[in-house]
Amino acid sequence: MTDYRRIFPIARTSSTQKRVAHPLQDVTQQTAFTIDIDYPSSQMYADFIVEDPHLDSTEYSAPLYPFQRFTSVPFTKAHVRYTDGWHAIGALRMMQVTMIQKGEVIAYPSDIALPDSFTVLSAPS
Repeated sequence: MTDYRRIFPIARTSSTQKRVAHPLQDVTQQTAFTIDIDYPSSQMYADFIVEDPHLDSTEYSAPLYPFQRFTSVPFTKAHVRYTDGWHAIGALRMMQVTMIQKGEVIAYPSDIALPDSFTVLSAPS
């Protein structure tokens, strides 16, 4: 069975750090492209896009679970690029982001398992 979940990195595209490149890959359409987006802060942030196809499917056209039903998604060997190079995600001070929809928490990250692992969890409905 193929695991179609993907992690998409974000990269700076200018020395001013006010523009970022978001590479995207659509495994269902076999296409990829990058979007440059202005980001008006000198601080960078990390995004994780979790796509979880139906686990029993072997086709690229697999039905996707609605976001509220996605399974926990573990990330290991997660690193971030900082001014002096790459660091394990647990080596730097990070901000935890919780996804809220219509006032209800729908997804949140676990604590970091040092030095470099965490899980995106679906909130119970």
